Amino acid sequence: QECRQEPFALDLAAAHLAVVGAPGSGKTMLLRSLILSLAAAHTPADLWLYIIDAGGQGLAPLAGLPHVGALIQARERERVRRLIRMLDSAIRERQDRLRAADAADLPAYRAAGGRDMPALVLVIDKLAVLSEELRDTRSETSILDDLVRLARVGRPCGVHLAISADRVGDLSYRLLSLCDARIALRQAEIHDYADVLGARVSAPIPPTLPGRGLCPHADHGPLELQVALPSLEPPASDEDAPGADLSARALDGELAADLRDQVAAIASAWRATPGADQVRPLPVELLPERVALGGLGNPVVADIRAGLAAPIGRESMALAVAELRLDDDSPHALIIGPRRSGKTSALDTILRGLAARHAPGELELLILDGPRGGLAGLRELPHATCYARAEQGAEALIAAVAELRRAAAHAPRRIIAIDDYTLCRERLRDQLGQGYGPEPNLLANLCDLAQSGGQQGVHILMATTMAYADDALLRALDGGRGGIILWPGRYDGGTRLLGVGLPLAEQRDVEQPPGRALLVRDDDQAIIQIALA
Repeated sequence: QECRQEPFALDLAAAHLAVVGAPGSGKTMLLRSLILSLAAAHTPADLWLYIIDAGGQGLAPLAGLPHVGALIQARERERVRRLIRMLDSAIRERQDRLRAADAADLPAYRAAGGRDMPALVLVIDKLAVLSEELRDTRSETSILDDLVRLARVGRPCGVHLAISADRVGDLSYRLLSLCDARIALRQAEIHDYADVLGARVSAPIPPTLPGRGLCPHADHGPLELQVALPSLEPPASDEDAPGADLSARALDGELAADLRDQVAAIASAWRATPGADQVRPLPVELLPERVALGGLGNPVVADIRAGLAAPIGRESMALAVAELRLDDDSPHALIIGPRRSGKTSALDTILRGLAARHAPGELELLILDGPRGGLAGLRELPHATCYARAEQGAEALIAAVAELRRAAAHAPRRIIAIDDYTLCRERLRDQLGQGYGPEPNLLANLCDLAQSGGQQGVHILMATTMAYADDALLRALDGGRGGIILWPGRYDGGTRLLGVGLPLAEQRDVEQPPGRALLVRDDDQAIIQIALA
């Protein structure tokens, strides 16, 4: 019988990793060694790491690696959810890119010359703690469901998982079945090894050997392994050999200090690499509660023939500038939200953003303000050719809207902006209610423009509080599936607006400052924070 010792290597490109072991068995140390080894073998151009440290601060020394996009604590629920959404979005995008390149997976894509798609590794320490922190009885999915989804479709796209758990039951059968790379550290009971490895063992791992584990082998059954300490330097003596006194070294700060030094050395070496400042993992940051319109960059004058576009805030995925676009295909937008959610401010921001992008000769604003006069400041814009405050000055606006039905297409584009539509209907019942006179009233003209305005260069922007579309104009605009839903986590179950089922589960327990919204354009959706003008 042959007996030998050789280095044990994990190939995450071939299989997701599950590490199961009782407390104190060395799970966090294994993940430290894995992360450090990955960072030493790959540059940030080829590998991005996202770490959820639910076990405490055991992985914190690794946050300084240039490969690490985020190190997140389990209590940071919104950041965890944002990371999951980022990975879901990355998988969808990468599936399209692989399909376009006729590549089956990331290695095939790179073999064909593609170098713009780094592998993404999600590392989770102590899955049970994370699951407990994110438990939400109202949600239709759990973090385990999210991880199963990522594990099932992520690997060909270069998205890989490395997860540790105290018990095999913390992983769920579905998730464990998708993790073909498994390591069983010391277990609480001898029969637990079979649950992890799929094979029985003759003797348990003694508690005096932290870092000692077993891994399955197709031909030889469970093989014994010793987890290496997270160090890139060879041991100076036998006393420093892996596992010689793991628990003692882990208790003091020597190992953590050494790990920080190695992380700093890797980071320093990468910074000295030409072009390193151009390669950074996408961060997982929270949307700010306040965004200034002036902080979104200088306005770029756009081609009016392609439609209208306005910077209105920042989106949650990469914190990039979010834009509202109005064109012939999606000509109108509803701004929907509860009281004090920021509807008027959102409409003001949109109109100012459009005015900054387009010259007065290209864009005209016809404004029907609410009784509170929240858009009164827009009268100073040279683009504002007509302004009415509810019933005050409404005659001129009503006539101007009627004239738009006969306007020439696209010369210039016109926007009809209505704030607080519910109150305006109360003040202008004859014009915004069912009309019975010989001439069409304002509501009839707006309904006509809602159907045909895109071809005439006329766009409707309307802010309102609504749970469902209760008149013809709202139905037409809601059916266009374009606009903004403020505070998307604060709706009664079963609500459906702009084609979106509300409330959004991931927004239920998230802070909802004024201006937090869902930007909708057909099937595209993005959480945004609307800027203040």
